[in-house]
Amino acid sequence: MTPQEIQDIFFVECEESLAAAEAGLAACRAGTQSADTVNGIFRAVHSIKGGAGAFGFSELQAFTHVFETLLSDVREDAVPITGPLVDLMLRALDMLSDHVTAARGEGATPEDSMLLTELEGAMAINAGKAPAAAPAPVATAPAPVEAPAPASVDDEEGFMGDFDLDALLDDLVPTSTADEDESASDIAAAPADEGESEKPDWLLMLRPHAPAMRNGGEPLLLLRELTMLGATCRECDVSAVPSLDAIDPDQGYLGFTFTVPHEVSQDAVSDIFDFVGDDCPIAFGPEAKMPPLRLEERVPAAAPPPAAVAASAPAAAPAPVAMAGTAPAAAPQAAATSAAGQSIRIDLIKLDRLIDTVGELVIAQAMLVQRLQNDNIGSCDELAMLETLTRDIQESAMSIRAQPIGSVFSRVPRTLRELASSTGKHVNLQLFGETTELDKTVIERLGEPLTHLIRNAVDHGIESPADRIAKGKNPEGTLTLSAEHRSGRILIRIADDGAGINRARVFAKAVEKGLISPDAQLSKEEIDNLIFAPGFSTASTITNVSGRGVGMDVVRQNVKDLGGRITIDSEEGKGTTFTLTLPLTLAISDGMIVKVGDQTLVVPLTHVVESLRPETKDVQGLGVERMMLNVRGRFIPVVSVANAVGAEGAIVRPEQGVLIVVDTESAGQAALLVDNIWDQRQFVIKSLDTHYRSVEGVAGATILGDGRVALILNVDALVASATAASIGLQAA
Repeated sequence: MTPQEIQDIFFVECEESLAAAEAGLAACRAGTQSADTVNGIFRAVHSIKGGAGAFGFSELQAFTHVFETLLSDVREDAVPITGPLVDLMLRALDMLSDHVTAARGEGATPEDSMLLTELEGAMAINAGKAPAAAPAPVATAPAPVEAPAPASVDDEEGFMGDFDLDALLDDLVPTSTADEDESASDIAAAPADEGESEKPDWLLMLRPHAPAMRNGGEPLLLLRELTMLGATCRECDVSAVPSLDAIDPDQGYLGFTFTVPHEVSQDAVSDIFDFVGDDCPIAFGPEAKMPPLRLEERVPAAAPPPAAVAASAPAAAPAPVAMAGTAPAAAPQAAATSAAGQSIRIDLIKLDRLIDTVGELVIAQAMLVQRLQNDNIGSCDELAMLETLTRDIQESAMSIRAQPIGSVFSRVPRTLRELASSTGKHVNLQLFGETTELDKTVIERLGEPLTHLIRNAVDHGIESPADRIAKGKNPEGTLTLSAEHRSGRILIRIADDGAGINRARVFAKAVEKGLISPDAQLSKEEIDNLIFAPGFSTASTITNVSGRGVGMDVVRQNVKDLGGRITIDSEEGKGTTFTLTLPLTLAISDGMIVKVGDQTLVVPLTHVVESLRPETKDVQGLGVERMMLNVRGRFIPVVSVANAVGAEGAIVRPEQGVLIVVDTESAGQAALLVDNIWDQRQFVIKSLDTHYRSVEGVAGATILGDGRVALILNVDALVASATAASIGLQAA
């Protein structure tokens, strides 16, 4: 594994740690925290600090160290959890996220000096709330003799940069004098100075093993952290170092003995080594002994021992070199961990290749079904078994890419905090269905539209505290995010309890911008959908939150790109709900295979409400060319698919064909006129933009069982184009 790959894993783990810490702080804010919650926040921040030190991200490490120190005080009940403290830690977490972004190279290093001052001011020693057993101030401790200032981690150049080992060791070990040539045991037994009643300084011994270096760590950085606490390296055990021609650079041969000032707690030292765990064992106290040497045996992967030899002579199998039986003791623990649950990180490209292969399998299975049907073998047990297995494989492949939508929802609290500071509106967030899973690609592209919708809800939907009080509402608004699976789709709702959409104002603004004519007759739904028009905004002034008229347009375009649609349900004075209907995956979907003249087309099942053969009395004319279908007392427009795609020889009378009732984003329901429905099955989506060009009314293409290419209809665009003239919208 290359250093860059290890660094990429570190940033992935940073995102996981930030999400875990935010969830824990949210529990603290709600007053539902426990000791495990606080410990979880501490571990998350500590993990980021350890990785930052290993990779030389000094600004990230420095900020995290201060944040971690405050969390340590909270964990030890030295600082009580209060509302202002939780708000401070949430701001610190936001700053930590900005530092991680900067370390990744995606932004400038944030200015954190003021926040660091606040964090330090909240610590136990500065707040005057230190525990009764707190050690004496550091100022009373005798400083190490001529201990040089530790080198900054800024000296590293990238990952495990060019280290001057001699200089680094000089930083750790003070210049030796005749008076300082005492042994470790003499130091441990030395009494305290007569003027002090404190305990004597204590010993720390440590020995980094091979994994501490191989897994991206740098033990010298850990030793440097010890020196920052005031520890002094007294001895380096080099007895295990072999001759030069026998040295394995991946092994750990050295052991270190440190003298640690008495006022430094053992917990503070242990925290430094939490990140590496058993890869760098430590021992401390007056009876401390150097951890045993543990070398890992290297067995060439290309030449494993023959199976027959291993079976016949198991006793001859070499074991890793260990002292005091440390390796055998660790084995059962590893086995238990393995049995409890395993996970691996897989390159997304490999998953994409798997999904593509599954898609080709679906096509091949459809072709086989078609071929057998042509030979009058349309139904047999083996064919049914193959179809079941193909669907199981497809669902398993999709489940590998599936992730809980909670990873997107977890970013919302930070957005609300930023909006609260800029708008003065405080919003109570309610989340439902965070464990709902959908494709990773959909999740990655869902963040931007959700952010725009949330900003719109806070800035335009939820009233100011004064207005809410005047209306008899709670001064704190409520924003509800929910997700659920329904009929092979995912529904995401963003609801607020604000003022709702002022349709009169929206209509007037649309007329002012020339989007509609003043005498246009629009339904409530059609007026609501005007807010998605490019450049449309009802804001009177432009702020850093809204006013430029690009947010909602971006939302609709992004949702369309995902193959979904967005609908609005608003009641003036009570609030607005945006509902996003999205496919679970962007690779394989279900649809109806329909015949329209000389064309075979696919209608995505996510839009289909029902299909029917109408009677003559159910279809009424409207004008010269427009027809309406009476569906249980409600009239919806009939759209000729043949006219939209230019098919020849298609049926023109609805009562002679089949009408498919579909639900669209911008035009409500409509009935698509087709000749007949051939089948309903899964299809693999192929992009036309990649292989040809964008075609209006077409979302993509697929390969049918007989090998022919069929176009996948973009139902929203097709219906909107056919009905645009009737509602007075200008052609785009």
